[in-house]
Amino acid sequence: MRKSSKLPFLVLLSTFLFNILIVGSTIVMHESGHYITAIAAGCKKIRLVFLDSEVGTYTEMSCPTEQPPYFATVGALFFTVPFALGFLLLRFMPERNIFWISLGFNFTIMVLDIPEIMFLRPLSFAAGLILFTLGEVWLIDSLFEYIGKEEGLVI
Repeated sequence: MRKSSKLPFLVLLSTFLFNILIVGSTIVMHESGHYITAIAAGCKKIRLVFLDSEVGTYTEMSCPTEQPPYFATVGALFFTVPFALGFLLLRFMPERNIFWISLGFNFTIMVLDIPEIMFLRPLSFAAGLILFTLGEVWLIDSLFEYIGKEEGLVI
C-alpha cells in the first residue's frame, strides 16, 4: 500500500516539470522562428522580448518591404514543429505525448500571428487547446503506466 501511495505524487511532479520545460521551450522556439524568418526576409532592428509585463513575449522587427500575411505564421512554425516532432521519436516513452502538448501550446499562442481571417484565429485557438488537453491526458495516463511498471505496481 505504501508503494502505490507515492505513484500519484510522482506522476503529478513529472507532469508539472514537463509542462514548465515544454511551455518555456515552445515559447523560445516560437520566437526564434520569428527571428530567423525576419533575418531571411531582410528585416532590420530585430528584437526578441521574452519577458514583458504587459504583452508577454514577442519579436519586434522593421522590414524593408511589406511582408505577406502568412509571414509571422510561418515563422511561428519554423522551429516549433521540428522541436515537437522530435518527441515522437520516443515511441515507447511517456514523453512522446509532449509532441501534442508542444504543438497545441504553439497553436494557442500563434493566434496573434495568424492573418485577420475571421475563422482562422478561433480555429487555431480551439485546435491548440484540444491538442494541448489531449496531450496532457495522454501524458498523465502513460506516466501512470510507466512509473507503475517501474515501481512494480500493476495498474
